[in-house]
Amino acid sequence: MLELAIEGRPSLSLDDFELRKGGVSYTVETVRHYREEHPDEDLFWILGADQVEQLRHWRAIEELCELTEFLVFARPGHTIDVSQLCPTFRYHVIESSLMQESSSEIRRRIQASEPLEDWLPQAVEAFISLHELYK
Repeated sequence: MLELAIEGRPSLSLDDFELRKGGVSYTVETVRHYREEHPDEDLFWILGADQVEQLRHWRAIEELCELTEFLVFARPGHTIDVSQLCPTFRYHVIESSLMQESSSEIRRRIQASEPLEDWLPQAVEAFISLHELYK
C-alpha cells in the first residue's frame, strides 16, 4: 500500500527493513537499525497525538526516547500529555491541515462502509477494497 501511496512522487522512497527482518517488529528495533546505519543523523519518529498516550506501553520506551525525537501531528480532540513518559522524551508538535486523518479513523470508516475518497489515494483505496482489508 505504501508503494501505491507514493507512486509518482520521486522525492519519496520506501524502505522495507521491517519486512525483510521478519517476525514481530518493535519500533525500538527499527530505530536501532537506522541509528546504526546513520549514526550522525537526527532521527525522527512521526505519529499522531492520538498515539502519544500509548507510548508508555511501547517496548523499551526509555531507550527509544534516547535514540530519536518524535514529530507529533496534532489531532482534533487529543491533548498531548507527556507527563507519564520518560524524562528524555523530545518532541515537536506539527500543526498541519494535511493530515487530520488518523489510521484508526480510516479503519473505522472502512468497517462502517463510509466513503474514503478524500482520505486515501485512489490506488490505496482500491487495494484495500480488492483485498477486503480492515473488515
